[in-house]
Amino acid sequence: MTYRVYIQSLNGFPISDWATYAYLGFKGGGTDVILFEDIEEVPASKWHIVVADIETTNKYFERIGLPPKMSLNIPECLEQYTGRSIFRCSMGDFRKDDEKDLWKYPLFMKPDGRSKEFVGGVLEDSAMFKRHMLQISDNTPILISNVVNFITEYRVYVCQGEILGIYWYSGDFFKFPDTEVVKKAVADYENAPAGYAMDFGVLDDGRTVLVECNDGWSLGNYGLEPSKYCRLLARRWHELM
Repeated sequence: MTYRVYIQSLNGFPISDWATYAYLGFKGGGTDVILFEDIEEVPASKWHIVVADIETTNKYFERIGLPPKMSLNIPECLEQYTGRSIFRCSMGDFRKDDEKDLWKYPLFMKPDGRSKEFVGGVLEDSAMFKRHMLQISDNTPILISNVVNFITEYRVYVCQGEILGIYWYSGDFFKFPDTEVVKKAVADYENAPAGYAMDFGVLDDGRTVLVECNDGWSLGNYGLEPSKYCRLLARRWHELM
């Protein structure tokens, strides 16, 4: 079986900047790269790597007999690095407690299961929660935290325990995270994937805290050079297979 990389495209070009990074990295390394627009075009084989958005990649996992992948979010072993209270429950349990006025708003809510099951964000009050989460199933696992003020956010790319690079993506890029905190969090991540990213932010009180972790498939690239990005993607993909 020939090893190939299939990259999602639109009108003959990689579909986004991360897809372009992947194309340049794999192509530059001498790998056979094929662009696709419909995932059904890609042969169902664990020998290939697929670089695509979350929904498309999960469709491919299903085709080759793998369950949809869950988001990493905030691993319990890293909660000490978040600088905020973290709660996990089902949407149904949250609704029951919300009816009893047991939650203090504003709060941040995001899915804690399948990647991007709904768009996470800040909920200002119960009315806003009911308006925006009406269609979300009671069985959906969710993660809730109190609201903090991030003044900057950076993404840290990690492959097999090695930090490959740290890149700004939001806020004041002059406010750089405390790298000692970053290195300690990477070291404390138990059973970490072969390739992943950690997002860190600096709060308005100066603390460096963990925003969330992102798995090394369908992973956005905020500046990591193509060869390192592809190394991370390939290591994680082979681990998944």
